[in-house]
Order: sequence, then C-alpha cells, then structure tokens
Amino acid sequence: MTLNFQAAIDDMFKPPSRLQKMVDRAVGVDRNEADLALNLDICELVNSKKGNYPHDAVFALLPYINGRSNKQAQLALTLLDNLVKNCGHPVHYQVASREFLNELFRRFPEFQPSMPNP
Repeated sequence: MTLNFQAAIDDMFKPPSRLQKMVDRAVGVDRNEADLALNLDICELVNSKKGNYPHDAVFALLPYINGRSNKQAQLALTLLDNLVKNCGHPVHYQVASREFLNELFRRFPEFQPSMPNP
C-alpha cells in the first residue's frame, strides 16, 4: 500500500514528458486554431515510440476535453481526431477502453435537463 502511495507522489512531482509538453502546446489557451503540423508531430511521436505513448497521449487530452474552456476542448478533440486517424490500432484501443469512455463522459449529466417550451 505504501509503495502505491509513494509512486503516486513521485508521479506528481516528476517533470512533464516530451509528449505532455507537446500536448500542452497543441491545446494551449493562446491557440486560436489547431496547429496541424504540431498535431502530426505528436502523431509521429506516438507512432515511433509505441509502449505507453498511445495511452499517455489519449489520457493527456482528457483534462482539456472535460475542462471549462470550449476552445481548449475543441483543440483537444481535433488532436484526438488526428491521433485516431494517423496512429492506428493502439490509439483506437485506448479510445475504446472503458476507462477512457468513463472519464470522457463524466462531464455530461446522466439525464438531459428539460428545456422549457417557447
């Protein structure tokens, strides 16, 4: 039990990875539109490294998709679209995972709020 706690503490204080820095730059607040070149660089990095990179890339987008900024959510969804189109099965597997989908839909209410009739 203590080892898991220590690992969580270590993860919190380690510097962001190259992938995380690129994702942060791609969906940054200062962006007005998606940077296709940067998005494709992220796709190339995910394709070249394999390992946990598909998981890390997809899950790095969740805070932006579920965040309050609509602009960042749109940029994150554009990057996710590029990852799905260019990275193949490893990214498809992560996007289809129950863990990702549960986190993705956590923002949305279970029932649609009723709209008043005009």
